[in-house]
Amino acid sequence: MTMSNEYLIDFINTGLKNLQFSQDKIGEAMRYTIIDDGAKRIRPLLFMLVCKMLEKDLDKALNYALAIELIHNYSLVHDDLECMDNDDYRRGKFTVHKKYGEDIAVLVGDALLNFSFELLTESMENSNDIKCSNYIVKNSGCNGMIRGQLMDIDYDITKDNIIEIYDKKTCYMLKAAVVGAGYWCGLDDESLKLLEEYTFNLGMAFQIIDDIMDYDNDVKIGKKTYVTIFGKEKSKTDANLYSENAIKIIQKFQNSDELIQLTQKLLN
Repeated sequence: MTMSNEYLIDFINTGLKNLQFSQDKIGEAMRYTIIDDGAKRIRPLLFMLVCKMLEKDLDKALNYALAIELIHNYSLVHDDLECMDNDDYRRGKFTVHKKYGEDIAVLVGDALLNFSFELLTESMENSNDIKCSNYIVKNSGCNGMIRGQLMDIDYDITKDNIIEIYDKKTCYMLKAAVVGAGYWCGLDDESLKLLEEYTFNLGMAFQIIDDIMDYDNDVKIGKKTYVTIFGKEKSKTDANLYSENAIKIIQKFQNSDELIQLTQKLLN
């Protein structure tokens, strides 16, 4: 296969545009938040790149990648609400609750999540499909991403729990993409474990680098992050270590050059 990342992102965006949402205000708002040709599509792209690395049919993989993007976007719609992060803008335009109202935003998040289940269940044909879908759903649920969100808003964030928070809040949906693709492709337990370790290191590095970039504002508002807790120098050192670990792990797979390149791009 000679598909570039740009081609795969276009493939994902076209797939999202072809989804048949309801013909009402909820469907309109779902399209408003999900249709964006400028979005990075990191999670579905990771899913597709793992499938490409393992030489699987990308047309059949698409619905799983789209489902992960819908789950990710439902979480963003809810995160933006006034009762959560209270954000007015995302990707340069009004957040859903600012444009359509908080009641519609709640329903849009619910609808995106449920539509992801439609895509997953409609695509199941064998045990690998079931294992993949189950892994994606578990990682986004109350013991995964939602658990991380709960800890982030309801716990006193300390040096003892911040790695668990970042793992669940950030890494678990990246794992849903990378390890979920591994399940879909039928990898053995040892290979799945390597993909999980790769994604944990990728997610930690990605989140710490994001914290470094937001450091001044986080200090101003008193937000606890990896960098405000451990300091800039240790955070830079740790981000580099996580980055190196991620690349060393994914290099163990054949045909992993494109995943390595994406990893380096994300971490730069």
